[in-house]
Amino acid sequence: MRYWLIGLLSVIALVLQSTVLARLPLMGVRPDLTLLLVVSVAVLGGPLEGAAAGAIAGGLQDLMHGRYLGISLVSKAATGYLAGLLERRLYRENPLVMAGVAGAATTLHHLVYFLGLRLLGSDVNFLASVWYVALPLSIVHAVLSPLFCRPGWYQTVEHRLRQVVGG
Repeated sequence: MRYWLIGLLSVIALVLQSTVLARLPLMGVRPDLTLLLVVSVAVLGGPLEGAAAGAIAGGLQDLMHGRYLGISLVSKAATGYLAGLLERRLYRENPLVMAGVAGAATTLHHLVYFLGLRLLGSDVNFLASVWYVALPLSIVHAVLSPLFCRPGWYQTVEHRLRQVVGG
């Protein structure tokens, strides 16, 4: 995996979700494109690549939006690692399987994130956050997952970027 590419795609995802998608909430939530990126890399590349992608994407997200630095990094890295454990156990070409993985990974990510907030002293209402944020976002991510979680997409993006850059 090219870590610079994960960083670049994470920055693009953060800009898109902070601008365009901020105005288009689905089911009352905004899609987290960085999380979809992490899940996709994890399922296609395994647990170590998933954890690395989660650390990169989460770290950049913390720097851009985070009040609690490190919480997105930890929650996305953990999610990437656990989703990556499924790498060899899934039929990745099936969009329904990937939708289930994206939905479950989103729920897991938010459980870790909200638990981390509570441990850091935030007064976040855990049950309400799961009900009104994690579950709707899991559905949205499951629907969007066929756009991001496809075998070969990462290599295609890297190849196209190399053509543009001339490397």
